[in-house]
Amino acid sequence: MKKLGLLFVVSVLLLSVVACGKSEDKEGANTNENTKEKLILATSPDYPPYESIDTSSGEEKIIGFDIDLANLIAAELGFEIEIKSMDFNGLLAALQSGQADFVMAGMTPNKERRKSVDFSKVYYGEHEGSNTILTFKSSNLKTVEDLKGKKVAAQLGTAQEAAAKEMEGIELISLNKIPEMVQELMSGRIDAVIIEEAAAKEYVKNYPELGYTPFSSEGLNGVAVAFPKGSKWVEKFNQAIDTLTANGKIAELADKWMKDEEKK
Repeated sequence: MKKLGLLFVVSVLLLSVVACGKSEDKEGANTNENTKEKLILATSPDYPPYESIDTSSGEEKIIGFDIDLANLIAAELGFEIEIKSMDFNGLLAALQSGQADFVMAGMTPNKERRKSVDFSKVYYGEHEGSNTILTFKSSNLKTVEDLKGKKVAAQLGTAQEAAAKEMEGIELISLNKIPEMVQELMSGRIDAVIIEEAAAKEYVKNYPELGYTPFSSEGLNGVAVAFPKGSKWVEKFNQAIDTLTANGKIAELADKWMKDEEKK
Protein backbone atom coordinates (compact mmCIF):
# COMPACT_ATOMS: atom_id res chain seq x y z
CA MET A 1 0.00 0.00 0.00
CA LYS A 2 2.76 2.39 0.86
CA LYS A 3 4.40 1.65 -2.50
CA LEU A 4 1.16 2.30 -4.35
CA GLY A 5 0.68 5.54 -2.46
CA LEU A 6 4.23 6.60 -3.26
CA LEU A 7 3.76 5.79 -6.95
CA PHE A 8 0.58 7.89 -7.01
CA VAL A 9 2.36 10.87 -5.48
CA VAL A 10 5.26 10.57 -7.97
CA SER A 11 2.83 10.34 -10.90
CA VAL A 12 1.01 13.50 -9.76
CA LEU A 13 4.30 15.36 -9.42
CA LEU A 14 5.43 14.27 -12.89
CA LEU A 15 2.15 15.37 -14.44
CA SER A 16 2.51 18.73 -12.69
CA VAL A 17 6.05 19.20 -14.01
CA VAL A 18 4.96 18.30 -17.56
CA ALA A 19 1.99 20.66 -17.34
CA CYS A 20 4.16 23.50 -16.05
CA GLY A 21 6.69 22.82 -18.79
CA LYS A 22 4.00 23.01 -21.45
CA SER A 23 2.66 26.21 -19.91
CA GLU A 24 6.13 27.77 -19.84
CA ASP A 25 6.78 26.63 -23.41
CA LYS A 26 3.52 28.24 -24.46
CA GLU A 27 4.37 31.47 -22.64
CA GLY A 28 7.83 31.43 -24.19
CA ALA A 29 6.33 30.96 -27.63
CA ASN A 30 3.99 33.88 -27.03
CA THR A 31 6.91 36.01 -25.90
CA ASN A 32 8.83 35.19 -29.07
CA GLU A 33 5.82 35.91 -31.23
CA ASN A 34 5.42 39.34 -29.64
CA THR A 35 9.10 40.28 -29.89
CA LYS A 36 9.61 43.02 -32.46
CA GLU A 37 12.57 43.07 -34.81
CA LYS A 38 15.14 45.70 -33.87
CA LEU A 39 16.79 47.82 -36.57
CA ILE A 40 19.84 50.00 -36.01
CA LEU A 41 19.48 53.59 -37.20
CA ALA A 42 22.79 55.40 -37.76
CA THR A 43 22.77 59.19 -37.77
CA SER A 44 25.00 62.22 -37.24
CA PRO A 45 23.23 64.39 -34.64
CA ASP A 46 24.83 67.71 -35.53
CA TYR A 47 22.39 68.75 -38.24
CA PRO A 48 19.35 70.51 -36.81
CA PRO A 49 16.46 70.43 -37.50
CA TYR A 50 17.01 66.95 -39.02
CA GLU A 51 18.82 65.62 -35.94
CA SER A 52 20.57 67.16 -32.95
CA ILE A 53 21.34 66.46 -29.31
CA ASP A 54 18.95 67.81 -26.69
CA THR A 55 20.20 68.09 -23.08
CA SER A 56 17.21 69.92 -21.57
CA SER A 57 16.25 66.84 -19.52
CA GLY A 58 19.74 66.58 -18.03
CA GLU A 59 20.60 63.67 -20.32
CA GLU A 60 21.69 63.61 -23.95
CA LYS A 61 18.84 62.70 -26.28
CA ILE A 62 18.86 62.69 -30.07
CA ILE A 63 15.86 64.56 -31.45
CA GLY A 64 14.74 66.04 -34.77
CA PHE A 65 12.66 65.65 -37.90
CA ASP A 66 14.44 62.44 -38.98
CA ILE A 67 14.10 60.85 -35.54
CA ASP A 68 10.38 61.57 -35.32
CA LEU A 69 9.88 60.24 -38.84
CA ALA A 70 11.93 57.11 -38.11
CA ASN A 71 9.69 56.41 -35.11
CA LEU A 72 6.56 56.84 -37.23
CA ILE A 73 7.95 54.44 -39.84
CA ALA A 74 8.89 51.95 -37.11
CA ALA A 75 5.34 52.08 -35.71
CA GLU A 76 3.92 51.64 -39.21
CA LEU A 77 6.13 48.62 -40.02
CA GLY A 78 6.25 47.08 -36.54
CA PHE A 79 9.92 47.21 -35.58
CA GLU A 80 11.98 48.83 -32.81
CA ILE A 81 14.84 51.29 -33.28
CA GLU A 82 18.30 51.46 -31.75
CA ILE A 83 20.06 54.73 -32.58
CA LYS A 84 23.81 54.90 -33.20
CA SER A 85 25.52 58.29 -33.30
CA MET A 86 28.57 58.80 -35.52
CA ASP A 87 30.29 61.29 -37.81
CA PHE A 88 28.49 61.90 -41.08
CA ASN A 89 31.38 60.66 -43.20
CA GLY A 90 31.19 57.24 -41.47
CA LEU A 91 27.49 56.60 -42.08
CA LEU A 92 27.70 54.82 -45.43
CA ALA A 93 30.60 52.70 -44.21
CA ALA A 94 28.42 51.65 -41.25
CA LEU A 95 25.79 50.38 -43.69
CA GLN A 96 28.33 48.55 -45.81
CA SER A 97 29.97 46.87 -42.80
CA GLY A 98 26.68 45.77 -41.24
CA GLN A 99 26.91 48.11 -38.25
CA ALA A 100 23.59 49.75 -39.18
CA ASP A 101 20.40 48.75 -40.96
CA PHE A 102 19.50 52.21 -42.23
CA VAL A 103 20.65 55.82 -42.14
CA MET A 104 18.56 58.95 -41.70
CA ALA A 105 20.71 62.07 -41.54
CA GLY A 106 19.31 64.66 -43.92
CA MET A 107 21.12 62.73 -46.64
CA THR A 108 20.79 63.55 -50.35
CA PRO A 109 20.60 60.45 -52.59
CA ASN A 110 23.15 61.60 -55.15
CA LYS A 111 24.67 59.45 -57.90
CA GLU A 112 27.96 58.88 -56.10
CA ARG A 113 26.26 57.52 -52.98
CA ARG A 114 23.93 55.31 -55.02
CA LYS A 115 26.99 53.38 -56.17
CA SER A 116 27.52 51.98 -52.68
CA VAL A 117 24.08 52.03 -50.99
CA ASP A 118 20.37 51.91 -51.83
CA PHE A 119 17.94 54.73 -51.06
CA SER A 120 14.26 55.04 -50.31
CA LYS A 121 12.15 57.54 -52.19
CA VAL A 122 12.67 61.17 -51.17
CA TYR A 123 10.69 61.94 -48.01
CA TYR A 124 11.39 65.69 -47.73
CA GLY A 125 12.75 68.63 -49.70
CA GLU A 126 12.43 67.44 -53.29
CA HIS A 127 13.64 70.66 -54.89
CA GLU A 128 16.72 72.35 -56.28
CA GLY A 129 18.83 75.08 -54.71
CA SER A 130 18.64 74.15 -51.02
CA ASN A 131 22.33 74.83 -50.39
CA THR A 132 23.28 78.15 -48.82
CA ILE A 133 26.24 80.37 -48.05
CA LEU A 134 26.28 80.95 -44.29
CA THR A 135 28.37 83.92 -43.20
CA PHE A 136 28.25 87.23 -41.33
CA LYS A 137 25.54 89.62 -42.52
CA SER A 138 28.19 92.32 -42.75
CA SER A 139 30.48 90.32 -45.05
CA ASN A 140 28.60 90.88 -48.33
CA LEU A 141 29.42 87.33 -49.45
CA LYS A 142 26.18 86.62 -51.28
CA THR A 143 27.15 84.60 -54.35
CA VAL A 144 29.49 81.77 -55.30
CA GLU A 145 31.56 84.31 -57.22
CA ASP A 146 31.97 86.38 -54.03
CA LEU A 147 33.69 83.42 -52.37
CA LYS A 148 36.71 83.43 -54.68
CA GLY A 149 39.87 83.81 -52.64
CA LYS A 150 38.01 83.01 -49.39
CA LYS A 151 38.29 80.21 -46.84
CA VAL A 152 35.09 78.17 -47.06
CA ALA A 153 34.11 75.20 -44.87
CA ALA A 154 31.83 72.27 -45.66
CA GLN A 155 30.99 69.06 -43.81
CA LEU A 156 33.09 66.08 -44.82
CA GLY A 157 31.26 63.59 -47.05
CA THR A 158 28.18 65.74 -47.68
CA ALA A 159 26.49 67.02 -50.82
CA GLN A 160 27.50 70.47 -49.62
CA GLU A 161 31.17 69.47 -49.69
CA ALA A 162 30.67 68.16 -53.23
CA ALA A 163 29.10 71.49 -54.22
CA ALA A 164 31.97 73.41 -52.63
CA LYS A 165 34.51 71.35 -54.57
CA GLU A 166 32.95 72.69 -57.75
CA MET A 167 33.55 76.30 -56.70
CA GLU A 168 36.51 77.96 -58.37
CA GLY A 169 39.11 79.91 -56.45
CA ILE A 170 38.10 79.02 -52.89
CA GLU A 171 40.19 77.43 -50.14
CA LEU A 172 38.02 74.50 -49.07
CA ILE A 173 38.22 73.33 -45.47
CA SER A 174 36.38 70.06 -44.82
CA LEU A 175 35.42 69.33 -41.21
CA ASN A 176 33.54 66.48 -39.52
CA LYS A 177 30.83 68.40 -37.69
CA ILE A 178 28.73 71.46 -38.47
CA PRO A 179 29.16 73.05 -35.00
CA GLU A 180 32.93 72.99 -35.60
CA MET A 181 32.47 74.86 -38.87
CA VAL A 182 30.20 77.47 -37.28
CA GLN A 183 32.71 78.03 -34.49
CA GLU A 184 35.49 78.46 -37.04
CA LEU A 185 33.31 81.07 -38.75
CA MET A 186 32.49 82.87 -35.51
CA SER A 187 36.18 82.98 -34.56
CA GLY A 188 37.12 84.51 -37.93
CA ARG A 189 39.30 81.62 -39.06
CA ILE A 190 37.10 81.02 -42.11
CA ASP A 191 34.92 83.32 -44.20
CA ALA A 192 31.84 81.21 -44.94
CA VAL A 193 30.16 77.82 -44.53
CA ILE A 194 28.31 75.87 -47.23
CA ILE A 195 25.29 74.35 -45.52
CA GLU A 196 21.80 73.09 -46.36
CA GLU A 197 19.06 75.70 -45.95
CA ALA A 198 17.07 74.05 -43.16
CA ALA A 199 20.22 73.72 -41.05
CA ALA A 200 21.28 77.30 -41.88
CA LYS A 201 18.01 78.60 -40.45
CA GLU A 202 18.70 76.86 -37.14
CA TYR A 203 22.16 78.38 -36.77
CA VAL A 204 20.94 81.86 -37.67
CA LYS A 205 18.45 81.56 -34.79
CA ASN A 206 21.35 81.09 -32.37
CA TYR A 207 23.74 83.55 -34.03
CA PRO A 208 21.72 86.60 -35.15
CA GLU A 209 24.82 88.25 -36.59
CA LEU A 210 24.88 85.50 -39.22
CA GLY A 211 22.83 85.33 -42.38
CA TYR A 212 22.50 82.94 -45.30
CA THR A 213 21.91 83.11 -49.02
CA PRO A 214 20.65 80.13 -51.06
CA PHE A 215 22.41 79.25 -54.30
CA SER A 216 21.54 76.75 -57.00
CA SER A 217 23.39 73.43 -56.98
CA GLU A 218 22.96 70.90 -59.72
CA GLY A 219 21.92 67.43 -58.64
CA LEU A 220 20.20 68.14 -55.32
CA ASN A 221 17.06 66.08 -54.88
CA GLY A 222 15.80 66.25 -51.30
CA VAL A 223 16.63 63.77 -48.55
CA ALA A 224 16.04 60.01 -48.34
CA VAL A 225 16.73 56.94 -46.18
CA ALA A 226 19.91 55.01 -47.01
CA PHE A 227 20.21 51.20 -46.78
CA PRO A 228 22.81 48.53 -47.50
CA LYS A 229 22.69 47.34 -51.10
CA GLY A 230 19.87 44.84 -51.61
CA SER A 231 18.12 45.58 -48.31
CA LYS A 232 14.63 44.09 -48.01
CA TRP A 233 13.54 47.22 -46.16
CA VAL A 234 13.70 49.67 -49.07
CA GLU A 235 10.28 48.86 -50.50
CA LYS A 236 8.73 48.55 -47.04
CA PHE A 237 10.01 52.03 -46.12
CA ASN A 238 8.70 53.36 -49.45
CA GLN A 239 5.24 52.03 -48.63
CA ALA A 240 5.40 53.57 -45.15
CA ILE A 241 6.53 56.92 -46.59
CA ASP A 242 3.59 56.82 -49.02
CA THR A 243 1.19 56.11 -46.16
CA LEU A 244 2.63 58.85 -43.92
CA THR A 245 2.53 61.31 -46.82
CA ALA A 246 -1.09 60.46 -47.64
CA ASN A 247 -2.30 60.75 -44.05
CA GLY A 248 -0.51 64.07 -43.51
CA LYS A 249 1.91 62.86 -40.81
CA ILE A 250 5.05 63.94 -42.68
CA ALA A 251 3.49 67.35 -43.33
CA GLU A 252 2.83 67.64 -39.58
CA LEU A 253 6.48 66.88 -38.84
CA ALA A 254 7.59 69.41 -41.44
CA ASP A 255 5.37 72.02 -39.77
CA LYS A 256 6.88 71.12 -36.40
CA TRP A 257 10.54 71.09 -37.43
CA MET A 258 10.88 72.98 -40.71
CA LYS A 259 8.78 76.10 -40.23
CA ASP A 260 9.74 78.58 -42.89
CA GLU A 261 11.20 81.83 -41.68
CA GLU A 262 12.19 85.08 -43.29
CA LYS A 263 15.73 84.76 -44.65
CA LYS A 264 18.16 86.95 -42.74
